[in-house]
Amino acid sequence: MSDDSIDSAALERGLILVQQGRFPEGKTYLLQAVAANPHDPQALALLATCQYHIDGEEADALATIEHALALAPLEPHYHALRACILVALRRPRPALESAAEALRLDPASTMALTAEAAAHLRLEDWPAAERAARRALEIDPDDAGAANLLAETLRIQGRLEETGAHIEARLARDPLDPFTHAAAGWAALQNGERRQAEEHFVEALRLDPQLESARSGLIETFKARSPLYRGYLRWTFATQRLSPGKRWLLILGLLFGARFLRVLLGGAGVIVLVLYLLFALWTYLASAIGSFLLLLDRRARLALNSAEKWEGLVVGLTLCGGLLLLVAGVVTRAPGLRALGLGSVGASIPFALTFTNDSKQGRLLFAAVAGVSLLAGVLTAAASYGRPLLPVELTGKIGSAAFVSVIASTWLANVRSLRQ
Repeated sequence: MSDDSIDSAALERGLILVQQGRFPEGKTYLLQAVAANPHDPQALALLATCQYHIDGEEADALATIEHALALAPLEPHYHALRACILVALRRPRPALESAAEALRLDPASTMALTAEAAAHLRLEDWPAAERAARRALEIDPDDAGAANLLAETLRIQGRLEETGAHIEARLARDPLDPFTHAAAGWAALQNGERRQAEEHFVEALRLDPQLESARSGLIETFKARSPLYRGYLRWTFATQRLSPGKRWLLILGLLFGARFLRVLLGGAGVIVLVLYLLFALWTYLASAIGSFLLLLDRRARLALNSAEKWEGLVVGLTLCGGLLLLVAGVVTRAPGLRALGLGSVGASIPFALTFTNDSKQGRLLFAAVAGVSLLAGVLTAAASYGRPLLPVELTGKIGSAAFVSVIASTWLANVRSLRQ
């Protein structure tokens, strides 16, 4: 059999498998097709499609589609696929550029419009994401990807009645779409309908056991059994609709407002400042503490992935253990116990920003801050018992650095490149 015959047969088989959504199998045949003809842009694009749909192979998909584009730079579908891959790689601005080029070549490309909507979602530009999704649906009302992105943008903007009507229409059109069930679950959760949300998430996972948005949504419904966590969710949903700039203004407003009230109220103002600090810590720790509580539930903990389990375990132990040490130190008037407690409680905050953080730089940074906090607690405790491990002056500097870095981590957590 000639190489051309092998190439043609592998390409045809790979195309069929891609159309069936069997991407790992399709990749095998398409690799054969590309090996037989490395300059076939269609084979490369189909291979990139398979890699794009396989977890962990998005970077390979980008390299493959760029090879295809080098061979066929005027093919709009390839630019649209590149935009989708870049969104998956959390590179929304280059994705918008690729989507724009695809639309220049083919203004009716719903794939490019859907990628544009997804990129705007990454950039938290909700109105732009809504416009792109609506344009895609005007061209193809059956485009499930655009429809689900539209549902997401409406929900984030707090337009829950529109979201509900849109999702109801989508479910009537296709009751077996797992993405629509996941969108319905998030809308119900934001509306406070936890039981309905759980039903939709469970149905989405039945239809697609690997659907991450449904799995994470189900975990949120489990955590929302706690009234305190429901308060955290309401705060999250309320601030989510704000642009990043407005969110920063809100944080600064709360901080300076608390400081102003402290000055205005004198001694009683300390209570206001303490309440603000507790509120700030609660917003950062609530999700991790929720995971810690789910670890205690024999059934609910099965929904957690390994990163969430580690986050819940480490944050739960450092926070609860630190609080116990603090109380013991106050009761027994033991400064060493208080130092260990403060170091442990301080470490719980950056630890809550570490394990489920998709930013490698962020994970390293926040883990380092947690380590400094724990180290400061140990060094200060040893010094308080007359057994300093380092010179007292250096121990004091490390303690100050730990305090400043823990506080700074709550601000750095709002930097997109450090927390994803």
